Amino acid sequence: MARQPVVAGRAEQLLGSAVVATAPVAGGDIATAVKLRLSNGRTAFLKTLTHAPPRFFACEADGLRWLAEAAADGGVATPEVLAVDGDCLILDWIEAGRPNAEAAARFGRALAATHRHGAPCFGLDASAFGGPTGGGASRVESFGGSTGGGAPRVESFGGSTGGGAPRVESFGGSTGGGAPRVESFGGSTGGGAPRVEGYIGRLPLPNRTLPTWAEFYAERRIAPYLKVLRDKSIVSADDAATIEAAVARADTILPDEPPARLHGDLWNGNVVWTNDERAVVVDPAAYGGHREVDLAMLALFGLPQLPQVMAAYDDVAPLADGWEDRLGFHQLFPLLVHACTFGGQYGARAARVAQRYL
Repeated sequence: MARQPVVAGRAEQLLGSAVVATAPVAGGDIATAVKLRLSNGRTAFLKTLTHAPPRFFACEADGLRWLAEAAADGGVATPEVLAVDGDCLILDWIEAGRPNAEAAARFGRALAATHRHGAPCFGLDASAFGGPTGGGASRVESFGGSTGGGAPRVESFGGSTGGGAPRVESFGGSTGGGAPRVESFGGSTGGGAPRVEGYIGRLPLPNRTLPTWAEFYAERRIAPYLKVLRDKSIVSADDAATIEAAVARADTILPDEPPARLHGDLWNGNVVWTNDERAVVVDPAAYGGHREVDLAMLALFGLPQLPQVMAAYDDVAPLADGWEDRLGFHQLFPLLVHACTFGGQYGARAARVAQRYL
């Protein structure tokens, strides 16, 4: 490992510990990632983004801390947050390994425990997350010990989350290629600053609470992204109508359950398997929601050892009958996010999935 002076210096400012070596980490589409070796013998992971949207990294740090609250009850492991500021996030390094059946079963049980830890509402209210809410840096004064394991992966599809900020009414604009611009939030927090509730990748993630999951899913997870896709003619009017018609039936399709503590962007790239038969989750878009959301995301892009994960989950937290048939319903949201980011083929796929629920 060599030493990049600029990166090392920024990390030293936040950590209060000398950085003796740095190395680039490949794999992310959004942030630049660097492995840090510290003078105290610890290894850390830094992710940084020039001109990051407001609270981009703070939202992710809040989500990691919120998920970590369930760890004492057997919930999923998360990397320790060592420091966060407007331009970067520093986490404990996780040494990645390979999944096996036992690790998958442990992950299924741990995910059930995290969901069971619950949330106060569907979405996020102003008190949901602890941690920093302002624009300043947050530093962990003592960071001995470790949550274990391997390099948290930089977002390739999902990522950071939000909590507790004022409402996002809408988003529009474009960063090119049809992706909505974070800076185009409706409303402001004063002085023209955009209101921030959360992120999924670089897209805004509305999290203002609603009384039922059916309402929240329709109005916060489907409608904003579908509007952008329709306005930009990325999704056809017929496909948009099919998706809207399916989502309007949510209260007849989904079982009534209390809010679960969700990772929110739990695709397979955000699950890091370790050498000690554990899984560590990274890059959350955390909020309170229906627990089948996380399971649907795991199934969408093919998590290794998925049958073992699902079986272990269902063994300790039995799912309502028909859960496998409902996975596609909750996959509509990530498919629309993908369509906003990567193009209309995902919107057409979402419409085909929605047709099954009509």
